[in-house]
Amino acid sequence: EKAESYVALNRADDAVKVYRDLVKRYPTTSQGRNGYLQLAITLMNQGNRRQAIDTYKEVISSYPTSEEARVASDDLKRIYADDGNLDDYAKFIASVPNAPKLEAAEMDELTFRAAEKAYLNDNAATSKLRDYVSRYPGGQYEPQALSYLATAAVNAGNEADALQYATMITERYPDSEAAEDALAIKGEAEYAAGNGEQALATFRKLESRASASRNIHAARLGIMRVSRDLGKYDDVVDMADRMLASTAIPSTQKNEVRYSRAYALAQLGKGDEAVKEWQQLAEDMDDLYGAKSAYYLAQYHFDNGAEKKARTEVERLVDSNTPHQYWLARGFILLSDIYRKQGNQFEADEYLKSLKENYPGEESDIFMMIDQRLK
Repeated sequence: EKAESYVALNRADDAVKVYRDLVKRYPTTSQGRNGYLQLAITLMNQGNRRQAIDTYKEVISSYPTSEEARVASDDLKRIYADDGNLDDYAKFIASVPNAPKLEAAEMDELTFRAAEKAYLNDNAATSKLRDYVSRYPGGQYEPQALSYLATAAVNAGNEADALQYATMITERYPDSEAAEDALAIKGEAEYAAGNGEQALATFRKLESRASASRNIHAARLGIMRVSRDLGKYDDVVDMADRMLASTAIPSTQKNEVRYSRAYALAQLGKGDEAVKEWQQLAEDMDDLYGAKSAYYLAQYHFDNGAEKKARTEVERLVDSNTPHQYWLARGFILLSDIYRKQGNQFEADEYLKSLKENYPGEESDIFMMIDQRLK
């Protein structure tokens, strides 16, 4: 009672002295056993980690069949789990006859929980998760561990690791809760790696099984993007229409969807519909897809022989002060093409020479287009 009162008064040092005296004088009593346990807990709360661990071990070694030993073993294994040293704990427990035994399933869970705790405290701390996956293949918590690792890899920009972990989930645990998000990660990683057909198959699988609205949208956005790159323009329009009809589409992606739809319509010979969409998007050339729309609107008119309209639209682009330098450069190249087609060779070349000297980007296609026209 005296020791507990010191603890309540935040006089931990005094409490430790009383507990030590109690343990020394009455080691075989119920109060002595409990005092030993409370001494370990008080030392741990003080930050005396090493002394606390030694005291927990003393409780287990001295009273292995007691309730105090069971509580001490629970506390001690959590400490060792947090430190990533459960093997040392298992060796100690095995060395004490009649001590509470540690089951394999419990080792699995403790190792994962410690890894999860470290990751949730710092999303870059994944070493314990990797160790868990390595030590417990097929473990009870492997799907969740792999999901954490895949997400961490995405956040770190490591597409190769993200693809590896997401693929492990989809192949080993296709019916797990983690599989849905893993398909989204896998599709994005395959798309980033340039594996369009694989990404398309993954996104279609995700769309068919997704239950979360964010993953339904991710699947459709992925299908739209890959189909756009692969020239599957009917699919682009189909997915764009579905997303634009949904309330789940983020405002940050709406312009991309509208631009992609317009681009696909133009490729399908529905230029009038595409022009209307591009004109609306081009009202905001600070936005990436506004700048792209302005360029393609001008290019569309040029390709269809409407040079006056093309020049009007491209001049709006080059005068817009858009921050998207690549599309501004494409605008200057198109303006050069317009001048050249009108017979103004000198001015066409001057635009290109100026662009070559002053363009701040490093995209090789820009310089290739310039050089081809200046030959």
